[in-house]
Amino acid sequence: MQEVQLYIDGQRVELFKDETISLTQTIQNVKDISKVFTDFSKTFNIPASRSNNKLFKHYYNADVVNGFDARVRVNALIKLNGIDFRKGKIRLSGVQLKDNKANNYKLTFFGETIGLSDVLGEDKLADLDFNYLNHDYGVLEVLEGLTDYVHQSTQGQGDDMPSWAVIYPLISREQRYTYDNGQVAGDIKYTNGVQANGVKFDDLKPALRCSEIIKAIESKYSIDFSTDFLSGSSNPFNDLYLWLNRTKGVVNAPDEESAEEKSSFTYGFNYDSGDGDFVDFTSGGRYWNADTDNETSWEGDLEIVPNNSNEYDVLIRNSKDGTILLESLANTNTNSFSVSLPKYYGGGTKEHLISVTVTTTLVNSYSAEWDISRTVQDNGGGTFDQSIYDTSTISFTSEVIISNNVPDLKVIDFLTGVFKLYNLTAYVEDDVIVVKTLDEYYNGGEERDITKHINTNALDVTSASLYKEISFKYEGGKTFLIQNANKLNNDDFGNLDYNDDDIDGSKYEIKLPFEHMMYERLVDGVQYGWFVDEKQEPLVSKPLLFYNDAQYTSNKVAYVQQYTQSLSVYNRPSNTLSSSTLNFGSEVDEFTLETDNNSLFETYYKDYVEGVFNSSKRIYKLKAFLPLSFLLNYSLADTLIIGGKKYRINSINSNLQTGESQLELINII
Repeated sequence: MQEVQLYIDGQRVELFKDETISLTQTIQNVKDISKVFTDFSKTFNIPASRSNNKLFKHYYNADVVNGFDARVRVNALIKLNGIDFRKGKIRLSGVQLKDNKANNYKLTFFGETIGLSDVLGEDKLADLDFNYLNHDYGVLEVLEGLTDYVHQSTQGQGDDMPSWAVIYPLISREQRYTYDNGQVAGDIKYTNGVQANGVKFDDLKPALRCSEIIKAIESKYSIDFSTDFLSGSSNPFNDLYLWLNRTKGVVNAPDEESAEEKSSFTYGFNYDSGDGDFVDFTSGGRYWNADTDNETSWEGDLEIVPNNSNEYDVLIRNSKDGTILLESLANTNTNSFSVSLPKYYGGGTKEHLISVTVTTTLVNSYSAEWDISRTVQDNGGGTFDQSIYDTSTISFTSEVIISNNVPDLKVIDFLTGVFKLYNLTAYVEDDVIVVKTLDEYYNGGEERDITKHINTNALDVTSASLYKEISFKYEGGKTFLIQNANKLNNDDFGNLDYNDDDIDGSKYEIKLPFEHMMYERLVDGVQYGWFVDEKQEPLVSKPLLFYNDAQYTSNKVAYVQQYTQSLSVYNRPSNTLSSSTLNFGSEVDEFTLETDNNSLFETYYKDYVEGVFNSSKRIYKLKAFLPLSFLLNYSLADTLIIGGKKYRINSINSNLQTGESQLELINII
C-alpha cells in the first residue's frame, strides 16, 4: 500500500484514510485519436478539516470576502511515498454538507498539459504581442517581403526583425494573374521598365511565420515548448506560415466592409527635457518600458497634435499582457490623454511595455509628447522624477500592425489545429511542454515486462477497429480554384477519407480550423494563389496555412512601383515543400505537376491508423497490481511485455494507494 500525499499550492492536504485516488493516463486513445492533452483523475473527496477549510477559505460560505475561486484550477502535486509522482492542477467541484456543516470537498486532478486550455482560455491570436514585427507599409516594404523578408532595420525603426518572420507571399487578394505579354491588367510577365501591369503592392498581404506565433505564446503565458518539432530547423513547421487575411480589403482595412479604409501607425519618442532620461524607450522609441512594484508608480500625460481636423483614434496598450490602458475614438484637433501605472502589490515587479497606436484616414503628419513622471516611495521617503519625451513632426506613413491583421482565431484552436495537422502529442517534463510526433514519441519508449503483476483471472478482448471510416479534412476550402477543381474532378482536394466499408463501425472526423487552397501554376517557375470566392470576389474564410519556398525563376515577374521592376526571385506559396505536404492524401503538386505521395497521412498518421484498422489488432482490458517502481518510472511510450508478447498502452487507470490498475492495451503485430 502506497502513501499518497497531495499538495495544493505547496500546502499539504489532509486526505480521508479510506479515500482512494485513481489517475487515468492516455497519450492517444483509439477511441478518440484527435485528443492531444491528457491525464485526469476521477473526482475524489477530501475531509472538510480545519486545515482544508483554511486552504479553500471555507468555500461553502459564500459570505467570505475574497474567498476561494473555484472557477480557476490551482497548482497541485501528487507524491507517492514522499516521491514526486505527477504535477498538475486541481479543480474544486463543490462541497458536501451534512447537518448543515461542511463534510468534504470534491476535487479533480488534471495533468499539466491538459491545463493548457485553462492557461490560454478564450484568448485570440490578436491578443499576443507581435509589436516587434510591426513595419511600415508601402511599395518598397512589400517588395522586400516578396523577394526576401521584411527587414525592420532598413526602415530606420531600430532593432532588426527576426529572419523570415514576416514575408509577403505571391497570394493575390483580388486580381487574377496571367503570364502572357504584360499588356493587360493582371498580366505579370515582365516586358519593359515602363509597363503599367504586374504585381501591385496593395494586392498582397503579409504572412507570419508560425514559429513566431509559438514564441509569442511562450512569452505571454510564461510557458516553454521543447525544440523537438515546433522549433527544429529540420522540421516542416519551420517553413509554415499563416497568411494575415483578417478582412477582404487591403492591409489595415477595417472589419466592416462599408467603413472607410484607415491606416495605423505607432509613435517613436525621444528625450527632450526635464529631470533626466530615466524612461527606457526601446525599438526606435516606440515602446515605453516601465516596472512597477510596491513602491513605484508612474503617470503619463500624452498630447497629440495632428496637422488638420480629421478624426483619429488613439489606443494606448500594455503589450506585455495585451491590456488596453486607454482607447479614445473620433478625436479631432489637439488632445491630451492620461494613463496611470499604479503600485503593484503582487510580489516582485510587474513589467509594462506601453505603445501608442493612432488609426486615421487623412492625417499625413503629426507630432506628440509624453509628459512622464515616476514616483518611488521608500520607507516613508521617496523620489519624484518628471521628464518630457516627444516626437518631431513626421510625415505620415501607414504601418502594418500585425495584431490588427492576424486572423480571428483562438490561441488554443491554433495550437490544437497544428497538433492535428502533424499528429503531435505533448507531455510535460521538467516544466517544459515536450512536443513530438506520435511516432517519435513511441520510438523513445522502453520495454517493461509486467507479466508477474498481471491478474490473469479477468481478461476482456475486443476489436481495435472501432471505425469504418476516419475523415481528415480542413474546415475551409472556399477559394475559386479549389471549388471548381473539386466539382470538375468530383474530388475533395487535400482531404482524405480512410475507410473500410466491411467494418461494422462508426465514422470519425479529424477537422482542422484552417483554410486549404489550390495554387495556380502560370509558367515554369511562377506559381501564385488567388484568394477569391466562386464569384471571383475577395474572400475572408478560415485562416490559411502554407509552406513558403523562395523561388528563383528565369521567367521574370513584373512588380509595379515608380518604374516596373523585374523579379527573378519571389516567395512562392505552396502546399508542398521538398518531402512535406499539407495535403492529407496523395495529390498532384500544382507546381511540379507530379503526384506527391508524402502526404500528412502517410507521414504522420499511417502507422497508427492502419494499426487500428488491422483485423489482427485487439484491445485487451485487464487488471494488474503495479509496484511503486513501475508507477514512478513508466511512460505511456513504453512497450509492455506480458508472457513474451508486446503491447502498446492505450490507457491506464491506476489506484495510487494500492497500485491496482485497469489497463487497456493494444497488441503490437
